[in-house]
Parts: sequence; structure tokens; C-alpha cells
Amino acid sequence: MTKTAKKVHYINESENFNIMAAYQMRIAENEKLLDEINRLNSKLNDMSLDLIKAQDGERQYRDMYHALRQGHYLLIPK
Repeated sequence: MTKTAKKVHYINESENFNIMAAYQMRIAENEKLLDEINRLNSKLNDMSLDLIKAQDGERQYRDMYHALRQGHYLLIPK
């Protein structure tokens, strides 16, 4: 039976520093992406509310138009 020896890679101080720096950069990048996601999500919510208001206004104008066409209201010029 042969036993295989596993090589252990020890990290020296400069490699450890580089790994930590890369990790911190990824954390910062992820935080920026999360902020952008939150900004876009809030913009989407605002636009959804604007769409609902616009659809409601459109429905009111359509109802008024149909009521005018059916003669429910009389338009008198000023």
C-alpha cells in the first residue's frame, strides 16, 4: 500500500493581504450592486404607482367620453 502525501500550501503574509484586499473589493462591489438594486426597485415601485394613477385617469376620461356620447351630459360653451 502506498500512501500519498498531501501537499499543504501555507499562505504567507503578502498572499494573505492580497486575498483580504480582493475580498474587501468584492464586498464593496456587492454593496454597490445592492444599492443599485434597491434604487431600481424603488424606481419600479414609483413607476407602478404612476401607472396605476394613469390607468385610473384614463378610465375616468373614457367613462366621461362614453357618457357624453350617450347624451348623459350637455356641454354648454362659455
